[in-house]
Amino acid sequence: MTGLGRAVALALRRHPSPGAIRAFQDAQLRRLVAHAADRVPFYQRLFARHGVRPADVQGLDDLRRLPTTEKRDFQTTPARDLVARGLDPDRLIVHRTSGSLGMPVFPRRTWLEGRVGALARLRMLHDLGVRPTDRRAGVGLARPRSRRARDRPQRVARALGFYRSTSVSCRQDPEAIADALAAIAPDVIMGYAGAIARVVQAVARRPRPGLSPRLVVTGAEVVTPDMRRLITRHLGARVLDWYGSHEAGMVAWECRRAGDYHVWTPGVALEVLVDGRPAAPGEAGEAVLTPLYSFAMPFIRYRQGDLVVQGDPACPCGAPFPTIREIRGRMLDYFRLPDGRDLHPYELTIPLLDDAAAEGWMAHYQFVQETLDRVTLWIVPVRPPRPDELARAGDTLRAQLGPAVTLDIHLVDDIPLGENGKFRVARSRLGSLYEAAPGG
Repeated sequence: MTGLGRAVALALRRHPSPGAIRAFQDAQLRRLVAHAADRVPFYQRLFARHGVRPADVQGLDDLRRLPTTEKRDFQTTPARDLVARGLDPDRLIVHRTSGSLGMPVFPRRTWLEGRVGALARLRMLHDLGVRPTDRRAGVGLARPRSRRARDRPQRVARALGFYRSTSVSCRQDPEAIADALAAIAPDVIMGYAGAIARVVQAVARRPRPGLSPRLVVTGAEVVTPDMRRLITRHLGARVLDWYGSHEAGMVAWECRRAGDYHVWTPGVALEVLVDGRPAAPGEAGEAVLTPLYSFAMPFIRYRQGDLVVQGDPACPCGAPFPTIREIRGRMLDYFRLPDGRDLHPYELTIPLLDDAAAEGWMAHYQFVQETLDRVTLWIVPVRPPRPDELARAGDTLRAQLGPAVTLDIHLVDDIPLGENGKFRVARSRLGSLYEAAPGG
């Protein structure tokens, strides 16, 4: 059975043994490292520079022999050098990120690799208590699907009444989102934590009869204890969370019984590092990820940019997965504007990604709302932008903000982390759902 086949088998198995998972991880890591050294130019150069021999990596215990990679590596390297030889980067499925960490990367996968990720998501939904016949509503970022996604199996399942899901754009006004959700009357609401919390604030102001989901599943942004209490109070639903990324796929989801997050070890090797050493249980560190089924465009020891809290090696619920206790990663503030709008930051980040990131001159960015009528954009460039490139990005963003808001753009060498060691790509000094978060 191929590595992808074993990943599928482990995704479908209800309780794989820890020994079977570890054997799969070790074998898959050996294949991945050998494959990267043989067929991916970026890793050929990286391993040669650090004196890495694939034969020295026999399993997870040898991960620390490998150098880490970071977002800047993938931003400054041509796609043809990141993708395995024999594959056309333009024919792979490209995942456009939301840029919620301020450093956009565009992963590429084959259709089969994407199906493994979809099975992992189904396993996550099942473990969270989502039923195949539930009506789901997703509050998130609506992006065009790739023509190469070939999602006919999903369409057939939905036509038969299984895994039905309706998408509602988080870029709408929270009142409009609440109205749309009430019309759908979902059993399960899924989506961005901050966006759902804002929607629930709208529901608190004006209740929507019939909007009474059994479960709310949050992801993509940090969900705080205050957000959980708000959602449960006004929707009467339990809140469970999951953690993943476009680069690494599914990483972890919250245990319904114990409260920690199960790490999806059949699909990803997660290291939590503090100054290069493994974090102890209860200690916060940087998430370093190695997705074990991404061979088209490998991400080996990839520094995700998130802070997480290390959990125990085994979950008390009996599931065969190690745990993490807390996600301290992505936090996005809405911007209140002079015309009364509450602007979701994706209204700014997506146009910026489509312009500056796609043109290859922007590496890192951050929006800060200083006052009601002034927003500052800090950009770390990959290269100095041409005047027309910078002007085009500014014009696009000013159109989103409106004429009453002044946008200041500054090119800088670095954007420091916040006082608490976290990076926030969109921060409002006028007020935030995250200011009362632990460590926030």
